[in-house]
Amino acid sequence: PLTSSASSSGVGSMAGSAEELRACYREIPDCFLKPDFALTHPATFAEVCGTPPDPAGVASQLSCQLDLVEVALLKQIWARSPAFFRSLDDMKQLQGLVARTILHIQSTRVNLAGSDQAATHLPAMVPKMHRRARNCSQLHEKMFCMQQVLQAKQAIASLVEVEDYMTALELIHSARQVFHREQLSSIASMRVIGSQLDDFDGKVC
Repeated sequence: PLTSSASSSGVGSMAGSAEELRACYREIPDCFLKPDFALTHPATFAEVCGTPPDPAGVASQLSCQLDLVEVALLKQIWARSPAFFRSLDDMKQLQGLVARTILHIQSTRVNLAGSDQAATHLPAMVPKMHRRARNCSQLHEKMFCMQQVLQAKQAIASLVEVEDYMTALELIHSARQVFHREQLSSIASMRVIGSQLDDFDGKVC
């Protein structure tokens, strides 16, 4: 949290220094406070140096007035220094808060950009995912049919060996139906199976 306003002791110090500054102003001639002050003006020179001029007295008087101004300014600076440092601390805290806010905004923008990308990317992936699921289902069905035909071929070979031709013929007919329905002849590794089924059919018949 930001620091509070000046304390009562600080206010008292500032009030005291302001009174001393007013006392200093009462000791300093008004001509020194004018924005167009210049000793080249005859009236200003006469007011500062006197008529006739007294260099020793003027130097002593100016030295005394300069000391009064320096002391008044130093006390003003001392009285206002706590408020200055508090303001400096407040500024540093505000800078830290602004820096954290900027980082938070940047992070939010990155998150929003990622959300926008996901929102536009995921719908585009839905048709691809449907096609992939359909292709995987077709591949699974094709593999299952290939397994059935291979198992049937092995069973047919065993039936022919034991001369169970009726059962072998039924199994050949069933395997050939699956082979042609699923177009397994389009698979290079299954073409020889089709030829073997034809050979078994010729032997049994």
